[in-house]
Amino acid sequence: MSVATLGPAAALREILPRERVIDGEAARRWQVGSGSPAAVAFPASTDEAAAVLARASAEGWRVAPAGAGTWLWSGGAPQDVVLSTARMTRVVEYEPADLTITVEAGMTHDSLVEMVGARGQWLPLDPPGRDVTVGGVAATGALGPLAASWGGPRDLALGLRAITGDGRAFNAGGRVVKNVAGFDLVRLLVGSKGTLAVLTEVTMRLFPLPETDQTLVARGSSLEELADAAVRTAAHLVTPAAVELLERFSPLEGKREAVLAVRVLGGKERVAAEIDMLRTALAGSGEITTLAAPEATALWREVGDLEGGADLALRLAIAPARLAELVGLAREVGRMRDGHDELARSPVRIAAHAGTGALRLAAPNLRLDSGWDERWAERIDGLRRTLSWRGGTLTISRAPATLMDQLRPNDGPTVQEELTAGLKAVFDPAGILSVDRFLLGVGPGARG
Repeated sequence: MSVATLGPAAALREILPRERVIDGEAARRWQVGSGSPAAVAFPASTDEAAAVLARASAEGWRVAPAGAGTWLWSGGAPQDVVLSTARMTRVVEYEPADLTITVEAGMTHDSLVEMVGARGQWLPLDPPGRDVTVGGVAATGALGPLAASWGGPRDLALGLRAITGDGRAFNAGGRVVKNVAGFDLVRLLVGSKGTLAVLTEVTMRLFPLPETDQTLVARGSSLEELADAAVRTAAHLVTPAAVELLERFSPLEGKREAVLAVRVLGGKERVAAEIDMLRTALAGSGEITTLAAPEATALWREVGDLEGGADLALRLAIAPARLAELVGLAREVGRMRDGHDELARSPVRIAAHAGTGALRLAAPNLRLDSGWDERWAERIDGLRRTLSWRGGTLTISRAPATLMDQLRPNDGPTVQEELTAGLKAVFDPAGILSVDRFLLGVGPGARG
């Protein structure tokens, strides 16, 4: 058989050990778009990943970069190959005295946090989802509640090792906090969602582990009731580490509860004083309590897991002061009554980062009746346009492929899309990486 007739799985087994290339039924859980990939490759080093990409570029195979596969995009064209960094989990360099660590992209975020925590250090990133990898967090630029006070992956990533679409390995940034000025490739690549390069190593900035971690909560009957208090709290003279609005449901009791969670970090005396001031600021916002550590851990985990298992996940953003308005728009797109939507079989879940003006909406069980995809597409398109008029953005985190096929692109390419196309030609000449990921232009870092 000639090389030209080899399919992706057979060809990649010439590069990697057979057990590190899967296809057929085993590849189904790595589905991107409307079909399973022809092969999933698990390189164990930057050199192996570069060899895979060089071959894919030469053959014209579409490649979706991935870590553990938890954030694989579910819309658009199917990809021929998924390249997973899950086997790349080494610590490349750890300098506790310098408060920096370099790890391979496949290390999980939880493993990194546990490792540096044993040395009294901390990475203030709380991305959504479970079992997410460091490379996945960097590639998606995923933000959690702590981003309002500590910044996101773009702020905390000091350096990267990456591979272009045609298999060229390169370094960006460095392994020290202060670096040489110049074109900031790190900030370009973090959040590019695998469209420009595959990340294989990430250097992160660390901080001393906070002495005290307290969570104050106010409870109400609806998010609308607590939205103004959330905005005031996020902008308070005492700036909390995180301010989050979360809507919770009790299916057995048929009850809905809104929770405003305020997280405060630092020394014991300072945290105690700030908690007292925040209680005063929250007066009149319903029942206010300080959670015990296990309860606080469970609540923040619930916030992170909001999109888990959802068929449709949207992220909306607007100026933080307009958070109440954003909640209203989310209600409108779902046409929700008591948290339920006529196009979803389960309650739609909502959480909002008050400090950043970002809201996440997750529909865990969409109805599959005739015409459901067209109706949801109409709603999403209407919401995108409304947000655009008001200076906001919409990002599709997850959606069925049939729904994505119904969505309309923006009217003509935006300046951002034209710039992205120019960069794409430099980093990925054959155009094989994460094909169609920015097709709709539904917001910066559009789908992912």
